[in-house]
Amino acid sequence: MRLLLGRSQPPLAISQILILTFTNAATDELKERVANRLQEARLAFRHGTDDAFLQEIIDESTDPARDLKLLTAASQLMDEASIFTIHGFCKRVLNERAFESGVLFQQTLDADENQMLQMAVEDCFRNTILSLEPDLRSIALKLWPKPVMLAE
Repeated sequence: MRLLLGRSQPPLAISQILILTFTNAATDELKERVANRLQEARLAFRHGTDDAFLQEIIDESTDPARDLKLLTAASQLMDEASIFTIHGFCKRVLNERAFESGVLFQQTLDADENQMLQMAVEDCFRNTILSLEPDLRSIALKLWPKPVMLAE
């Protein structure tokens, strides 16, 4: 939370923060927990909170409106969050740096269809819904607040 809000350093985008875990199940759980915590923080900035950590974050704020915008942006771009298993992150780096690392450019991915569908839905959500005009985006986000809801 402090990294996103720029406490003691410039704010980071959600895509600039790396979270590593050991299992795919833990990765999915962490994504959900981070998304939920961001939502709780946004609500706390709007309506107050009994949560001691969130209240501390609010008390530290020199610009609550700015912080709320940063939290909203992070929530909307959760599909860009870098939450990986250690193996998944290593695979990503090797693919992104194939030439420098000397690995083959055409490697077979172990991703199953569900993972590929999730990636396609997240891309669609980001490129379509989040790029709409503010009024239309607001309506679309009420219908599909999370990328996964597009696949249903």
